[in-house]
Amino acid sequence: MAFTLDTKFGEMFNDAKAVEILDKYAPGVSKNPMIGLAKARH
Repeated sequence: MAFTLDTKFGEMFNDAKAVEILDKYAPGVSKNPMIGLAKARH
């Protein structure tokens, strides 16, 4: 999946490779309970 500046943050969490990269640079971000707030943003 290709991402652009218009890609919603929550959409990235549907891609396993993107989650791996996010966790690499922001350890634990995918497990943080507050991430649901960011995923819900449109």
